[in-house]
Amino acid sequence: MGEAFPLSWSRIDTYLRCPRKFYLRQIVGLEEPPSKAMVQGKLIHEAMETFVKTQDVDASLEKLDTAPDYETARIEFFTGKKIIRGMNPRAVEVKFGLTRELNPTGFLDSDCFFRGVIDLVVKSDFGLEIYDYKSGWSRPDPRQIFLYAMGLNRHGKDIKRAGYILLRSSQLIDFQIGEEELETAARLLFKAEKDISEALEKGEEGFPPSYDGCEYCPFVKKCMEEGEDLETKIKNAYLQREEAKQVFKKAKEAFEETEEPIPLNEITAYGGVETMRLKVLGKKDEKRENTAKVIQWLLENDGVDYVSLKSSLPEEVMNVMPPEIKGLLTWEPSLTMAIIPYKEGIR
Repeated sequence: MGEAFPLSWSRIDTYLRCPRKFYLRQIVGLEEPPSKAMVQGKLIHEAMETFVKTQDVDASLEKLDTAPDYETARIEFFTGKKIIRGMNPRAVEVKFGLTRELNPTGFLDSDCFFRGVIDLVVKSDFGLEIYDYKSGWSRPDPRQIFLYAMGLNRHGKDIKRAGYILLRSSQLIDFQIGEEELETAARLLFKAEKDISEALEKGEEGFPPSYDGCEYCPFVKKCMEEGEDLETKIKNAYLQREEAKQVFKKAKEAFEETEEPIPLNEITAYGGVETMRLKVLGKKDEKRENTAKVIQWLLENDGVDYVSLKSSLPEEVMNVMPPEIKGLLTWEPSLTMAIIPYKEGIR
């Protein structure tokens, strides 16, 4: 069995996103296998930590040798290196703990109620600042860094500014830390404690699935329910669809890597078929104007069924399309995965 406490940002975030995943991970104690994104992020963090400590680029890059996507990891490392240029680092990977009364305690002490690890602490003209590295595309929740600022403030460090270093989009987002931000952090912390404690009293039923992000969840099968009523069938169908997305994504990755179809039986396989996808030429405003011209022509020439311009237009429409409209369009190769005929030894 796992445990709900002490709280951390990752536990709070998991609970807010999906109470059932929190229950399975923290209460039941199921292990969550590390995803490629998790492994990638961990190695990039280690590379940044090494660089801040040593200023040795080669030693930092060695941390990325086993990254699932080395090229992207390398780009993100140099992005982070550029962003922190000129900063005055004071500490990395700073661990802290707070009691329920929000008094300082050790990260692993028995009275720890909330704990966290801060990636980077720097000194500036404003005072002490803290930053957290993010290696994905998603926009980070400000409340995480508010909680971390509160943690160090409670340990006697006057944090004036806190933020995120977004390695994928090459951005630095920061916030001034004042009473409002610290109150927001404390309010979230105690609200999470209250909600989780009340849910624990109800048992498993107190942690319903949110059905958000199921395609990336390793516990999706644990949320399947028995029953023939329509509501249960809808929930199970949704979960199966989300799981299927991941299966087909992995199948496409396997095909792109090997260029070999995946045999399903003696006569069929799952593989790629190259098609031509319709594309409107131009960028931004020009593309919008060109799209409007094509759609207007279709509407005026009995082509209302094709105004979505999703992928293709029938030959009879293209044959009567004037050159000035046809010139606004192009076709690009596109890989479509499908069930295809297959025989052993024949591709």
